[in-house]
Amino acid sequence: MVMNALSTFCMAPVSVLLQAAMEAMSGLDLFGSKGSSLSTIQVQADKIAQCGAILQSLLPRESYSKVRLS
Repeated sequence: MVMNALSTFCMAPVSVLLQAAMEAMSGLDLFGSKGSSLSTIQVQADKIAQCGAILQSLLPRESYSKVRLS
């Protein structure tokens, strides 16, 4: 039981960081103003939502409301 709680404690911050990174990278053009649509990073909204769902399932309801990104 302790190992499961420790795993949840370690995975929650990773999920928050992953979700934030995917939101920040979405639409980023690797070559700036010289780039085209081919050099733009596209992150599927489903994957961002999936991170949020994973985070919500890891944390108790009270904790999730404190770390929710959007």
